[in-house]
Amino acid sequence: MKKVLILLSLLLIVFESKAQIPSGYYDGTEGLSGVTLKTELYGIISSHTVLSYNSLWSHFQNTDKKSNGKVWDMYSDTPGGVPPYEFTFGSDQCGNYTQEGDCYNREHSLPKSWFNDASPMYSDLFHLYPTDGFVNGKRSNYPFGEVGNATWTSLNGSKLGNSSYPGYTGVVFEPIDEYKGDFARTYFYMVTCYHNVVSNWNSPMLNGTAYPAFDDWAIEMLIEWHEADPVDNKEIARNDAVYDAQNNRNPFIDHPEFACAIWSCNDAIAPVFNSLFPYISNVTANSFDLVVSINEAGKVYYIVQESSLPAPTIEQVLAGNYIEIVQPLLAYPTTVSGLLPNTSYKAYLIAQDNATPPNVQTALTILQANTVTTVAGIVDSQKIRIWSGEAQSINIQAEAGISSITVTDMLGRVQIAQNENIAENETTIFGLSSGIFIVIVVDGQGNKSFAKILVQ
Repeated sequence: MKKVLILLSLLLIVFESKAQIPSGYYDGTEGLSGVTLKTELYGIISSHTVLSYNSLWSHFQNTDKKSNGKVWDMYSDTPGGVPPYEFTFGSDQCGNYTQEGDCYNREHSLPKSWFNDASPMYSDLFHLYPTDGFVNGKRSNYPFGEVGNATWTSLNGSKLGNSSYPGYTGVVFEPIDEYKGDFARTYFYMVTCYHNVVSNWNSPMLNGTAYPAFDDWAIEMLIEWHEADPVDNKEIARNDAVYDAQNNRNPFIDHPEFACAIWSCNDAIAPVFNSLFPYISNVTANSFDLVVSINEAGKVYYIVQESSLPAPTIEQVLAGNYIEIVQPLLAYPTTVSGLLPNTSYKAYLIAQDNATPPNVQTALTILQANTVTTVAGIVDSQKIRIWSGEAQSINIQAEAGISSITVTDMLGRVQIAQNENIAENETTIFGLSSGIFIVIVVDGQGNKSFAKILVQ
């Protein structure tokens, strides 16, 4: 298993340093890993204010409010698109419901039956979210997972059905891709905050131990979700708001690298072929270039459709168009044309290698493109290339020379900055620790390229 996973960004992601981490909060965690780190974090976050279950209604107004003042419901929201409905705090609070959109209630994202409704887990705000009551009822106490053939699909694309993820075949509930990382980090928090009792919980995702706590299939899937959907400003702001309410934090939002340090991401993500590096460029009023790269020869299948349409199934994508990848790690473009002006589109991709039988990336990778506004900050990867090196290093190559290099962590804190003109067309950055980094490279002609790199 290779030691570095690289995902090229679609858009320039600006990480604002909003996290209000108290000075010294994570002292004592430096250099730790595995059960030792998990135990140390337990000691930091387990002692917190226990909220009343009824108070969560009012806390949601601080932790889960959209910019328009509506309820941020991850079971109905459609990031980048128009949600099928929205809830107003207070007036749309459940109550009774008969269909989607009737009201919102308090969802135990880690079902309360798994820990026998015990306190303080029952009202821990970190895993309680406001969600559509009808969808919450459909989810029931099924584990999160990846669905093969859905028996029911919500209006935002969340699905219920039998698991297609290797290692588990039971019924699971699958949230949309944009929120899978949120739920993964929620689960990392729960098994860490309650390290002393998690071995007594009963769940298909857990194995009856304090460490690693998760069953093999579950931790592999959650790590994949964690890395495919990284921490964003929504989670950072929510982490701060929950801290204000119950005086502890989710370490896996503050330090996403803790997940890999505890559960060995490199062992969990198999095969390395699961790395699909897509982006969109050359956006015009009716077309854009879809550029993809994988680290094995094979095909990348894709479907492009309007953002408002339900997500296609994996089978539908595999029956669609594809880009042939002959030389791994090089980007291959195809032009998608005939699009309608003033319409938002999503491109759904799945990669398949040339093995017999082929390895298929089972989770859809979703890209979004607005066909009017040019996507900024993305350039042809043939002009600028960023890839991993040995000994915790990053290699950078640019045809027009390298003007500047900036490496930040996932909270936007600068780790390395070289802002003076660098004459060489190729250079190597050393001195990195293990973790996830954002790399921004500007070449001699002002072209920019962005990459998210996991270094182990």
